[in-house]
Amino acid sequence: MAELLEVDRLRVRFRALTPLAARLAGVRDPMIDAVADVSLSIPEGGAFGLVGESGSGKTTLGRAIMGLAPVWSGAIHLGGAALPKHGTALKTWRRHVAMTFQDPTGSLSPRLTVRALLTEPFRIHGMASRNLDAEARRLISLVGLATDFLDRYPHELSGGQARRVGIARALALEPRLLIADEPTAGLDVSVQGEVLNLLARLRGELGIALLLITHNLAAVRLSAEQLGVMYMGRLVETGTTAAVFRGAAHPYTAALLAAIPIADPTRDRERAVAGEVPSLMNRPAGCEFHTRCPRAEARCRAETPEPREIAPGHTARCHFPLSR
Repeated sequence: MAELLEVDRLRVRFRALTPLAARLAGVRDPMIDAVADVSLSIPEGGAFGLVGESGSGKTTLGRAIMGLAPVWSGAIHLGGAALPKHGTALKTWRRHVAMTFQDPTGSLSPRLTVRALLTEPFRIHGMASRNLDAEARRLISLVGLATDFLDRYPHELSGGQARRVGIARALALEPRLLIADEPTAGLDVSVQGEVLNLLARLRGELGIALLLITHNLAAVRLSAEQLGVMYMGRLVETGTTAAVFRGAAHPYTAALLAAIPIADPTRDRERAVAGEVPSLMNRPAGCEFHTRCPRAEARCRAETPEPREIAPGHTARCHFPLSR
């Protein structure tokens, strides 16, 4: 299957301190790497799940693919075309790549009805000559809501309904890739299942590719063929979802998997990972996970691990992987 999205050694940097503050603090580099040397690909119609703790760089990576976060180095290609830097070309790029955001209600203007929200992308992209009423009806039906929702305002929607409206709006211009940022966050378990089933149905019907950004490992297991685990801006493990769940190679991945809730009242839920995530302003030397890793050795504290192949298509950045 042809690759649709290709991210190659992407680096996204942000200024954390002003030059004066950096000098006063004795900091030589006032920049932080929110995304560091990330490479991944998604085939046409495929689904890639991106997981990790808060602050791991997942959302920043998604925003970079949208052209909403500055790319310091590396490359992003969609269907062989490189991410434009600005202007009309970038606007066209965003017709092919769409994103839904973590806060479903907060991402919708409270002053606009659902009808206006769904038709706004056509106006922005100079396509207002279409039958906008018909487009609104098509989109609201696509996500399984009745047409009377078109006259409601965002505050009149439940979390699940607002999420569906956000998905409908993202799909208005028929993108090739949908970036879904925490699509199940803040929803009841039953509603989470409905949203995941909706995304699966839309993938099948529309043939779109999906980048699923989430804390919810169970959601990834159900919805994505490929899985990537991020820690401090790096992909520390990638592989098929089945392979990673069957045999996690990186201790961080193993800890995340061990913390998945199990429907067994006799078993205590484990904490995801011991310790705190280090500051991006003060990255640990060597393997950045060594400060929290129970298997860390001297080599881990001194030498940064390169990705190593555990099995065909399954890699991990670890000197001493769990599965060899």
